[in-house]
Amino acid sequence: MYKWKPHDINNQFKTRQGEKIINLDRYVEVLKENNIPYTEEQYKEAKSYINRAIIKVSNQN
Repeated sequence: MYKWKPHDINNQFKTRQGEKIINLDRYVEVLKENNIPYTEEQYKEAKSYINRAIIKVSNQN
C-alpha cells in the first residue's frame, strides 16, 4: 500500500502548489486505501472544480 498524506487533512482534495488531481476516481481510491475520510460535499466541490478547469482548457484551444 502506498503511504500518503494529503496536503490539508481537513480538505483532502486541496493539493500542494504545483500538484493537480488528474484522475479523481483513482484519487478517491487512494484516499479509501489509506483510510482518509472525506465528505460528499468535498468530493462534489473537487469534481466541479476539475470540470471547470477542463472546460477552461478546452475553450483556450
